[in-house]
Amino acid sequence: MTGITFIICIIISTCCVSCVQDEAWRVNVRDYPAYIKTGFDLEIVKNTADQNAVQDYGGQWTVFEPTEAHKTVPLIIVNTDLKANPSRAFLSPFGRPIQEWTIIIPFTLDQRTKDFVVNQNTRLPGLFFSGLGDNWEIFINGVSVQANIDLSEDGGIRSHRAYRNVSFPFDRSLLRAGENFLALRIIGDPSYVSTGLYYSSDYYLGFYDSILRDNSQMILYMICGIFFFLGPYHLLLHRMRTNEKYNLYFGIFSLLLGLYFLTRTTAIYLIFPDTNITARLEYGSLYLLLPVILVFLNYLNYQKVLLTTKIYAGLCAAMILTQSVFSLQYAEDVLIFFEVMSFLFVLYMLSCTTLYVFIRDGYRQWKAMRSSGEAQSLGLVYWKNMRGTIAGNFIFITTVLSLTGLWSLICLVFFKRPTDILYYAFLIFVVAAAFILARQFGDLYKQINQSKKALEESVIELRKQTETAITASESKSAFLATMSHEIRTPLNAVIGLADIELRKTLPKETFNNIKKIRTSGSNLLSIINDILDISKIESHNLELIPNEYHTPSLINDTIQLNILRIGDKPITFKLEIDETLPARLYGDELRIKQVFNNLLSNAFKYTKEGTVCMALSHTMQGNETILTMSVKDSGMGIRPEDQKLLFSDYMQVDLKAHRSIEGTGLGLAISKRLMELMGGTISLVSEYGRGSCFTIMFRQGIIDSTGIGKKTVESLRNFQWTEEKQEKIETYTQMPDRRVLVVDDVEINLEVAKGIMEVYGFTIDCVTSGRQAIALIEDNGLHYDAVFMDHMMPDMDGMEATKYIREEIGTDYARTVPIIALTANALIGNEDNFLANGFTAFLSKPLDPRQLDEVINKYVKGSVKDAD
Repeated sequence: MTGITFIICIIISTCCVSCVQDEAWRVNVRDYPAYIKTGFDLEIVKNTADQNAVQDYGGQWTVFEPTEAHKTVPLIIVNTDLKANPSRAFLSPFGRPIQEWTIIIPFTLDQRTKDFVVNQNTRLPGLFFSGLGDNWEIFINGVSVQANIDLSEDGGIRSHRAYRNVSFPFDRSLLRAGENFLALRIIGDPSYVSTGLYYSSDYYLGFYDSILRDNSQMILYMICGIFFFLGPYHLLLHRMRTNEKYNLYFGIFSLLLGLYFLTRTTAIYLIFPDTNITARLEYGSLYLLLPVILVFLNYLNYQKVLLTTKIYAGLCAAMILTQSVFSLQYAEDVLIFFEVMSFLFVLYMLSCTTLYVFIRDGYRQWKAMRSSGEAQSLGLVYWKNMRGTIAGNFIFITTVLSLTGLWSLICLVFFKRPTDILYYAFLIFVVAAAFILARQFGDLYKQINQSKKALEESVIELRKQTETAITASESKSAFLATMSHEIRTPLNAVIGLADIELRKTLPKETFNNIKKIRTSGSNLLSIINDILDISKIESHNLELIPNEYHTPSLINDTIQLNILRIGDKPITFKLEIDETLPARLYGDELRIKQVFNNLLSNAFKYTKEGTVCMALSHTMQGNETILTMSVKDSGMGIRPEDQKLLFSDYMQVDLKAHRSIEGTGLGLAISKRLMELMGGTISLVSEYGRGSCFTIMFRQGIIDSTGIGKKTVESLRNFQWTEEKQEKIETYTQMPDRRVLVVDDVEINLEVAKGIMEVYGFTIDCVTSGRQAIALIEDNGLHYDAVFMDHMMPDMDGMEATKYIREEIGTDYARTVPIIALTANALIGNEDNFLANGFTAFLSKPLDPRQLDEVINKYVKGSVKDAD
């Protein structure tokens, strides 16, 4: 009850504040006669600017005198005696033809008031109408100051504009000392109760800031916010306890109440300017309110819906349906019928449901107390139950709501004056009901306490499962590390020896065979890399390493790597590149190339004949560009039901058709994850049997915005892919004065490393253990420019040997000599681990000649021998 009392105090204080008005200047035009005439003549309105009286006030003009009787009657067309107004039967579904009217209200300002208004430089004068419709235009002294007219070409109303709380500023220079004229052009149905000034409240001139303050709807917006909060909250409670139906219906009631009050604010016109929509929303939500709250009370007291409530809900549904179909005039008539019917029905339901239950339960309680010998009056029992039971609480708040609803209905029907008291009554009702229902959840907290022990046991079990999962993950990592080492070690020999032989001048057939061996080894390495990439992605350890790269080189490398997949297949390769593609970009070149390779290699693999087209374009956005790369093929295509599975891990679709095509099914999954990591997208358009088109879009930084140019595009596009001669021997920097040490426990790996490095001309020493390497480095007669150290070796591995060299030998040479890790263990984190343990750089097996060349030129060529 304390919370409800606090809310009531806020409401009373707010009402008191809102009643304080700025009386510095205010002209109530209800105090002046109003002249109404059928039809609209702009000349008559403009003539008022010359301070001429309205011509012929009698005859065709109907006069509303400012008497006390008239002040309680709204100035609407149906209340006038104009002969042009046709009659209309109650609940007639159709309206009457649209007409126009002119309303002129002369008012006076003395010179002092006019000067006061004009001299207020920081405050604009304004106009306020509590209700104005249906389409309208307003003039002050012959000048249009506000219009809201939306007519069709044939003169009919296209959009209705019956607005509440219309206020706007106007130019102060329009006012003059003496007689002034407020004129209104009204367009609407003469039988519609909103055609004209449809409330009897004041409509007046005053300072615009005062009008906004006096008619602020902030409290109403706050009330709507409370309703929109309580609605979903109780729906959530119902979801937690689905057997408690009253929470469901109270939540719906709160949402409907919020919607109803929102339709009575000026904010609704910003959402739906057409009041044909807002009026039907208002009436529809109102017609649903009472059935829902009655169902709520039924479930609260009887745990079921009574037949009378179902009948009433059916009547309300019929009213909603018919008022949505027929004219607004019919909807207004239905509203009158609803108000009368609902008031009587609510009184009946209140007495037959909540009040009956309250009286019955109180009497039974009193009778039981008498039987047990407790002396207590029946009145005291009812008084305690009024405060302490749900039924008693709802009787009190429902009675307050019913009385305020009756008063609001009287004000609106008989005085045509809206009142805010119903808003506050509904707020009290809803908040109080929420407090009452909160008591229903006391047992829920008891259940929570009872289940706490079970939850703790579940947590303990979960911890055990987590430990098991961690152990499994560690085992998986150990397995991947072993697999990587065991497969990469022989691959190092296969690819390395092939690279060595390909440098030699060989017969063409021998050269081609060795190149096929090298290609097969590279394919196998690609499969291993895909498996490791998926492992990195699953552990969320895959990171992008952006750097500057040359765009044509990336494209050329991609094509060179994949064009050999054509083989003997009758495939035509097309390349389409935007000439304005920036020459140098900033991003992870390695991962971009990986995605390009995956898409292009798939196109060649799954196309038996026809065409494969690779297209690149871009869109500039400031210092970045959005690259779009697509690969289109005329291959097998993908079934619609398989397309949604295509980017899943370890998934190959249509295995029967593709059984002869190599691949792990990881490429597209990795490509999708890489695109997501880059903030890009990958999409597919495919028709089974006719081909596919993969498209990626991702953002890259720009280093050089100069386009690659037509010449480069033509060079890439017209590349001669058929190789008639062996590849040329690359030029390597000769370093005859340099000496390096290679450490590996596998003899063939030493042979490969020595064969790849001999092109540099330096001296190469080889040992098979870490201890032998330490002995050579401790020998003061030998100074190596770099040491290439294998990781996994028996007795003493590469890390132990490197740690000993750095920390135990004790010479500056031992502490600074470049030690490059050679390892077949390429799992995530290994490179950082090597660098943290004394290594200078990291190379994975199989050795990539380009990466090896980069390391040699950086650490061997640039080394300075110490004279220790």
